Amino acid sequence: MAIVDVVKFRGSKGIKNVGDELDTSAPYLREAGNVDIDDAGLLSMRDGTGPVKIAGDSKSLWNTADRSLALAVIGGNLVAANLKAGTTTTIRTGVGTSTMGYVEVNNQVYYSNAQVYGFIENMADGTFPALSKIGGSRMTPGSIIEHHAGRNFTCVGGLIRYTAYLDYGRTNLRKDFREYPGEVTMFAAVSDGVFLSYGNTTVFLIGSGHPNDFVVKEVADYGVIPGTVKKFDASLVSSNTPLQGTAVYWESTKGPCIGFQGGLMINQALTKYEPPHTGNTGATIIRQNRKGFMQALTLIEY
Repeated sequence: MAIVDVVKFRGSKGIKNVGDELDTSAPYLREAGNVDIDDAGLLSMRDGTGPVKIAGDSKSLWNTADRSLALAVIGGNLVAANLKAGTTTTIRTGVGTSTMGYVEVNNQVYYSNAQVYGFIENMADGTFPALSKIGGSRMTPGSIIEHHAGRNFTCVGGLIRYTAYLDYGRTNLRKDFREYPGEVTMFAAVSDGVFLSYGNTTVFLIGSGHPNDFVVKEVADYGVIPGTVKKFDASLVSSNTPLQGTAVYWESTKGPCIGFQGGLMINQALTKYEPPHTGNTGATIIRQNRKGFMQALTLIEY
């Protein structure tokens, strides 16, 4: 008669795939597919959702913090999308097909990709004022856009360019930039600095003044998968001490990470989970599921 070991499963601490398969024992799982794990370690099947139907090939879907405006790029046009009705309103035509980034600044939404840079106000494409200062140029587009300390920033390749203070349409091409020895894959601001990743390096730029005065704090010796960065309210993170301000979630080449004010970074899976591939690009949403707890869902293209 075969002898079968019986294990009473009382909960899980998640996936642990580091090391030999035979070394993985409860309360860890070697694999888990399409399940949720709550704070008590209990597993349940992940709820599905109904499809959102919008005509056309949609990408770069995004919404404002209060969910009053949803944007997407469909057929090379930037549109406002009514997800419930499945209808769209064109904001700007001919924006190209590369991934679009967005950032809220006061009552405006700034957008940028490799081809265009602009802003939306009152559900319409805005117009920048004429350049009046000597040496001023129109702000250049980038594959990443962010706002910090009264300036907008765009990133393309290893180049980060920033606007004049409180003048989000103007830059100085001769001096308003910083260069890094690798493609910038994350530029995400919190109140007292910016998380930056390029190549196989992740740092925190300490400062809320002029970019030339930022102080570099090393955070990790591995990089970030492009497109997986998502900012959210830090109070949503379970902690013995209540957290405040903005936090940043991203998928690194060594698992999911969260960054906080002060440059604190936590790799949630280090020593436990090793991603099977590093991935070329991805996308992340942070949502509250039907069971009431918050989760980050990341889709990675290999």
